[in-house]
Amino acid sequence: MGEKDLFKLTLACLLALIGWVNPGLAADVADCCKQLYKNGEYEQAFPVCCEASEQGDSHAQFILGKMYYFGKGVQQDYAKAVKWYLKAAEQGYAKAQNILGWMYNFGKGVQQDDTEAVKWYLKAADQGYAKAQCNLGWMYNFGKGVQQDYAKAVKWFCKAAEQGNANAQYGLAVMYARGKGVQQDDTEAVKWYLQAAEQGNAKAQFNLAVMYARGKGVLQSGEAAADWYYKAGLSYLKEGKKDDALRCVERIKDLKTALHLSVPNAFLADKLLPKLSD
Repeated sequence: MGEKDLFKLTLACLLALIGWVNPGLAADVADCCKQLYKNGEYEQAFPVCCEASEQGDSHAQFILGKMYYFGKGVQQDYAKAVKWYLKAAEQGYAKAQNILGWMYNFGKGVQQDDTEAVKWYLKAADQGYAKAQCNLGWMYNFGKGVQQDYAKAVKWFCKAAEQGNANAQYGLAVMYARGKGVQQDDTEAVKWYLQAAEQGNAKAQFNLAVMYARGKGVLQSGEAAADWYYKAGLSYLKEGKKDDALRCVERIKDLKTALHLSVPNAFLADKLLPKLSD
């Protein structure tokens, strides 16, 4: 957005705040809040979003919660983030319900409470929100805030996975690989690992490499295994997980020395190793 357009938007928002809006300049206060936040104009967005939130706009309340959570345009305050996430969640805003569940899940700005986390995850999941469905799957998988139930974990992972959620695709693959809540099926596990791996999920990339190395659910291939270990290593480095990346280097080397596989791309280990010190 150019300076002229930004000036017009800011002016329109100021006019909206005092109740004098020129229809040719902008929409209402809530729209100004959303646009300023989207443009990264956090200090300008904060008072506008506060006004829109007080007026009851759920999207603005969600944005205000994010501003407090990340400290954008205002001092970071998890408790206030929870306050605004809750207001939006109570209006049925799925994204807010999911993040509120996460806040309870990890005790951010509120006392840690897995049962309350499940409550909010479920509300968002029932609306079809994939991230919440995935989170709910993990809660059932580990028995956190709810009785452990692998079949229900699979149910929710599947719903989210079919929407393209990489973390859920990984979770569903694990369930098939281990035969938890579903009949054990390496081929199906590979299918879901691959979908998550192609989206850059490091754990899925690593596990897919393992499947190729062992020939489980797929034709055994040292070359394919090395390729996925390398990709997993790069993904782990992006996440700052150097120990996991180093494990990928060691696994590539083991393909030839321990598993005695043909690995024409074994050089990927040497290519990945220097990146650990970058």
